[in-house]
Amino acid sequence: MGIEREAGMLRKSLSASEISFLEQEAESGNAEAQFHLGFLYEKGHVLPQDYAKAEAFYQKAVDQGHVNAQYNLGVLYAHGMGNYVKALALWEKAAAQGDLKAFSSLGFLYANGQGVSQNYGKAAEFWEKVAEKGDVQAQLNLGLLYENGDGVPQSYSKAADFYQKASDQAYAPAQFNLGRLYHEGKGVPQNETDAVAFYERAARQNYPQAQYHLGLLYDNGEGVPQSASQAAEYYQKAAEQGYAKAQYNLAIAYDNGDGVPQSHAIAVEWLEKAAQQGHALAQHNLALSYENGEGVLQNSEKAAELYQKAANQGYAPAQYNLGLLYAKGEGVPQNEVKAAEFYLLAARQGDAEAQSNLGLLYENGRGVPQSHEKAVEWYQKAAEQGDVEAQYNLALSYENGEGVPQSHEKAAEFYQLAADQGYAPAQYNLGFAYQNGDGVPQDSEKAAELWKEAADQGDEDAQAALSELYMAHPELRD
Repeated sequence: MGIEREAGMLRKSLSASEISFLEQEAESGNAEAQFHLGFLYEKGHVLPQDYAKAEAFYQKAVDQGHVNAQYNLGVLYAHGMGNYVKALALWEKAAAQGDLKAFSSLGFLYANGQGVSQNYGKAAEFWEKVAEKGDVQAQLNLGLLYENGDGVPQSYSKAADFYQKASDQAYAPAQFNLGRLYHEGKGVPQNETDAVAFYERAARQNYPQAQYHLGLLYDNGEGVPQSASQAAEYYQKAAEQGYAKAQYNLAIAYDNGDGVPQSHAIAVEWLEKAAQQGHALAQHNLALSYENGEGVLQNSEKAAELYQKAANQGYAPAQYNLGLLYAKGEGVPQNEVKAAEFYLLAARQGDAEAQSNLGLLYENGRGVPQSHEKAVEWYQKAAEQGDVEAQYNLALSYENGEGVPQSHEKAAEFYQLAADQGYAPAQYNLGFAYQNGDGVPQDSEKAAELWKEAADQGDEDAQAALSELYMAHPELRD
């Protein structure tokens, strides 16, 4: 009875007599029979799956220099037992006999630092040998190494060359990466048409990253006519394959009704799927849904739990919102110390609202030791980003000389910034500055103008001040 040399070609249905023959041959020292019995036990084909017996039969064949047994036993050690050191030794033996699979696998061990010190240069050497034989995975891997400059001099053009070779064999991951280079103009001339073409080739093979990126292009009208519905269609295809970024974007499309009928409930479904995969933005938006009761029953505890998950990943808006919950005692025990901690995490990342709120805590000594100087420091950072409440509070600090030298001119400057954004309290205070000539030239007409803007927003203090001013100066009514 002939035995196929490649284990993958062995028939899955063998008679009892054929199995008996293999066992006899293996017992008599036939390396090929030993190898195939090892394969049958490893895969559970015909014989019950038994890794111990698979290891034993492979080892007998390995002892006779059987190259496929060397490779397969290496796979069993690496993926079945997590013993990369033994896998390395076996694959080195197989590679010495010219086994291409072994070269490829050795490349992965060196790239990942498994069983050996990480060495991208060595990985590249192994993959070069396989890539020149047309192995698409090795070509893709070399493209990635050259693109990132890992173990080889960075070269986008060489990366593009390797991606092209694998793309020519219709390898979807390489088609996607080549499309990305055309989109970014790295190593190849920037060309949205070519980017779309390569993304589409990969997308037709259901490669989710390509489908997602096509969705982005349709969303933004880059290389294709802008189409929210087309974008949603591609996000849907990638989302159904479990691609978290696409699930998140599809959720946003449903939440806003962009290209799909608006549905907060469906948005929440997709946010749940992405959040379960650790997507920080999805966790944050899902928390917002639970906090506000959009698409789900309102649940502050669930919101806090999700904000925490996103905050743990360093997502500043989640850190800020979790701080708010601690400040208000919603979904978590009220705790201004914890609120300050989370505001600080977000503030250090430049979140203006967190900086403004942290300033308030320092000003009032809530959750942190009182410090007008610290308050001003955080108000300043937020005010520079246009945060209206920080601009107003910074103006108050200058007006009262708290944390900074008193300066009516600086106070008026920051009141003006907040007033320009329609902030009624700033309009009211700036009106008084003009009426009294504090930091600005005295100008009752300007005061009336500012108080009217605040009064029209329902500010009762401004309404009273304006009424009093009109009584004293009726001519200002016109």
